[in-house]
Amino acid sequence: MREQKVTIAQVIGYFDEQVPNQFSEEEKIKWLNEIDTQIYKDIISTREGADEIEFNGYTEDTDLNTEMLVGKEYSELYRFWLEKSVAFANREINSFNSAMSMFTSYYNNFFCDYNRNHRVLKRYSFTI
Repeated sequence: MREQKVTIAQVIGYFDEQVPNQFSEEEKIKWLNEIDTQIYKDIISTREGADEIEFNGYTEDTDLNTEMLVGKEYSELYRFWLEKSVAFANREINSFNSAMSMFTSYYNNFFCDYNRNHRVLKRYSFTI
């Protein structure tokens, strides 16, 4: 069964409903590109099946119906990534800390699940 994904448009739409803000769609796409680039580089590319996932980043020209890397089950990490980005830009330290804490929880849960279901590629494994 194929994992249910969310699109850039769904993530931004949901975020804007939950956290009213003054930031442009382009800025949010830039922030989403930052986190999916990190997820691809640090998690997906180091595991079996990476060659089946195409990721070239997101720009303001990217189709908003493009699917994000993280499935629906852990997609709240995108909401909290955007929320912490907005809070940081607005210099709202308490909101930043709260959103970062929630983001980290979802990110770690995604990482653990991905790690359980995808073996590390040999070139990334080592023994002591």
